[in-house]
Amino acid sequence: MGRGGMRFGAGRPAYRAKAEQLRRIDVRQWAARGYLHGACSFSWSWHRGEEHTGTIGVYVHGPDALTLCYTCTLDGVARDVVERLGIVSTPCRYGGARQWFLCPCCARRVALLYMRGQTFACRHCKRVAYSSQSEDAIDRMWR
Repeated sequence: MGRGGMRFGAGRPAYRAKAEQLRRIDVRQWAARGYLHGACSFSWSWHRGEEHTGTIGVYVHGPDALTLCYTCTLDGVARDVVERLGIVSTPCRYGGARQWFLCPCCARRVALLYMRGQTFACRHCKRVAYSSQSEDAIDRMWR
């Protein structure tokens, strides 16, 4: 045990953004609500408690692509962003199919895309970690 006791310098460094703090889109939620079947459009919003934190417009072009339209503010300047995402589906073992996003950076098949900066990508490309990855043994015990 080094100087400062058992908790001094414990856990991994917290240099990565945490997944629980970022806006994310989940293809499983959209598929369960029937948003990904056919050409349609809908809006998706995020809330933190009762506070509205953001909205995006989603335009589904068919079974393999969709477009996200939203506004980002960086350094006080609002910028409109239009981002096209690919969708793939894989067959399930007992019938049906499961949809996945294709990460626009690495083309990895993922269920969640995180917004860090002004675009969406998978957690590996955006360097996003889970909060539990920076916990030490005592934090894990409390959780």
